[in-house]
Amino acid sequence: MEQNQVVARYRAEVSKNPEGPQLDLQLADIEKNLDTIRQQLTPGSKLDLLSLSNEYQHAQQKKQAIEKQLKKWLDTGLLQKQQKAEKALQAIRTVHQRVESERNEVNGLVMQHTKRQLETEKANKQSRQPIVKSEKKPATVAEKVAEKVKIIQPKSAKQPAKLTTRLRLPVLAPAPLSGLEQLITVEWKDIQFCDGGLLIRHRGSFLNRFYFPEARQYLNLVKAHYTFRQAPPLQVKIQQRTVSTILNREVVLYYIRFLSNTGKLPSISSPDDSGLVIHKFAQYTKQYYRNHLPDFFRTTSMRYLCEAMDEESCIVPTPEQVINSNGVNGIHDSFLFTLKSPKAAYIIWESAEEGKATYVFKSTIATLAQSLQNIYNYIVNDTVNKRSTLCRNHRLQEQLGMVDWISHTNYSEWKQRIRPYCWQPTPTRARLQAS
Repeated sequence: MEQNQVVARYRAEVSKNPEGPQLDLQLADIEKNLDTIRQQLTPGSKLDLLSLSNEYQHAQQKKQAIEKQLKKWLDTGLLQKQQKAEKALQAIRTVHQRVESERNEVNGLVMQHTKRQLETEKANKQSRQPIVKSEKKPATVAEKVAEKVKIIQPKSAKQPAKLTTRLRLPVLAPAPLSGLEQLITVEWKDIQFCDGGLLIRHRGSFLNRFYFPEARQYLNLVKAHYTFRQAPPLQVKIQQRTVSTILNREVVLYYIRFLSNTGKLPSISSPDDSGLVIHKFAQYTKQYYRNHLPDFFRTTSMRYLCEAMDEESCIVPTPEQVINSNGVNGIHDSFLFTLKSPKAAYIIWESAEEGKATYVFKSTIATLAQSLQNIYNYIVNDTVNKRSTLCRNHRLQEQLGMVDWISHTNYSEWKQRIRPYCWQPTPTRARLQAS
């Protein structure tokens, strides 16, 4: 009886499987065959007992195989049901945890809001208390004395120390900038060029775009190769996120012109375009550098050359594009000093970088602008190993008018060699000659 119940349960479980009904029919046929064989094996039967016994064993084995398959399907179905139940339970637990987390978060926000509200009410009560006390006590003893009693004493009389102390006025702090405007100092690493404007970074974020018509976005690519070593920081007035003005605006104009001329000019210019760049630098006199860029001429050699020039002469800012054999590219500050004599003019190429040699070029007064332009073009262009190339190439030296180069190993030796090129008719140059 128990075996029949187990088989029935197997049949019910495997009925969901596509092959289950066929196996069920096969099992029923096998059971009928077994019953028939049992009846034929009763005592007194004349059938072949050996063949019936083999048939019975075969049917019994087939039955066991079918029951084993049914049991396997049953176990598989129960395992899948168990896995589904565990997944559903896990999902319920996840939802429960999320609900608890949101509930705790809401409770925390409510507590914070309540605490803030209590602190605000407490602060309001405390802020109201001094006002009430001050209204109840409008005048001190010193104020009453100052208003109602005027004591006139001779100069020799001594005032009471306590009265003098009470009537002493407080020292006021200096007034801030008008409104919300403030003055800030901006380094060049915090400045970005854009077409027609500047972007200034302050406290980690960029301020609103400041209109500057001379600025161009491509200058950022050139700026990446320049260190602004001796450039003064910008003095900028801002109001909230808006730039009101740049106090040293001329410094920005100087570096825009300085970076704009890097690597754009031919090595040797023709007489037709003579002075196209050089004539734009007429404003860069000694007084200009004193007012806007005083740190350029701190070294002794630069100061010596600056003093040797006339006040009206132009000191040409020349961006030296430095490219070595490995392709490393950089831009260094250098200058062209012009020293004139009655018969000739000497152009001195001096770098702001310590250790770089001084190069001397000779020209006539009539062709000075053309010579300046040619030397300037060579320095700003992208020639590899520019200085060593100039020292080895005699044809290039003739084209540029180079007559000497002086190293900076010793300042006294450098000054002794540069002095003959500094013609001395003026008192300033005479002083240099005597030194």
